[in-house]
Amino acid sequence: MQAEDNAIVRQIQHPPVPPKASDQLREVCKKIKKFRASQKLFSSWPNLRTASYNLVEFLTVYWPDPLDRNGSLLVACLENAFDVTESLYEENADIVDIQKAFIKTVTEELAVSMEYSLMIRAKSTWIPHEVNKEFLSELIRENTVSSLTWTKDTLPGHSGGQSKVICASRIFTLNELELAGLID
Repeated sequence: MQAEDNAIVRQIQHPPVPPKASDQLREVCKKIKKFRASQKLFSSWPNLRTASYNLVEFLTVYWPDPLDRNGSLLVACLENAFDVTESLYEENADIVDIQKAFIKTVTEELAVSMEYSLMIRAKSTWIPHEVNKEFLSELIRENTVSSLTWTKDTLPGHSGGQSKVICASRIFTLNELELAGLID
């Protein structure tokens, strides 16, 4: 019997290959009723569209939300980020502050992903998902994945501020992280 802190949180057998990032992003934005908010933000900051594609590829809709907000961490992350930016637009905040807020919000949300470990069963081996390696969608596309299994334990080195920045650097450029004040 597994220890409670190593309990299986979610398991997906034979996950379908995720659609293109642009299709997934559009679908999520429509689901959370933030399509217009995303278009407004992305028309001002096309780099944030690219970052959002990276986020979609990194998490996919499969990644569970440890805070149980919407089932998927990707959905919760984007919903929260667009709520923040919509609020700032309504307050007539500086456009650069809106970009910074999006980056900071996504980074904080993304850090929540490290509360779980993901093991990928591909062919006859188990592969631990490392935040500084391939995006989850790439792993699914490139391997014959028979299952995805999330557990509550974290992999060594997946805690603390440095891991949060490493995780965020998979989504944002270093210039974007510097702009948001997340690195020096």
